[in-house]
Amino acid sequence: MKNKIVIATIFVLAAGFFLVKTDVFNTTNNQKAVQPVEIVAAKPIVTLILNDGENTATYSGVSAQNAFEILTVVTDKEQIPLVTKKYDFGVFVQKIGEKETNTVFGWIYFINGASGEVAADKAELKNGDSVEWKYTKSIY
Repeated sequence: MKNKIVIATIFVLAAGFFLVKTDVFNTTNNQKAVQPVEIVAAKPIVTLILNDGENTATYSGVSAQNAFEILTVVTDKEQIPLVTKKYDFGVFVQKIGEKETNTVFGWIYFINGASGEVAADKAELKNGDSVEWKYTKSIY
């Protein structure tokens, strides 16, 4: 009889443990917190014009967020050498291809014909924009 009581007690404890572990007696709402989903807007589709003062090349249908990104996308794809330097205010383009910024000439970007007013990596683009990187006489 003593063995039956011990076995019955073990059975009841095991059953209780199983029910608690499987949340059968859990009366709280079992909904999990939903993590917010970040909605990422598609990058604008824009055109890049590279004008080194002698030759001009146009690249249409490029996806880029800013004037520097479109330059890096195209130079990477076309394997055009690109040398830049990062400053606190943004990125400075030192060289594209064989043309290097110096005391007389430099690389300046234009968006829809207007020269940039901020560093190229800060110049946000919109669908249909045209970005021209032009090797021209420095305005400074």
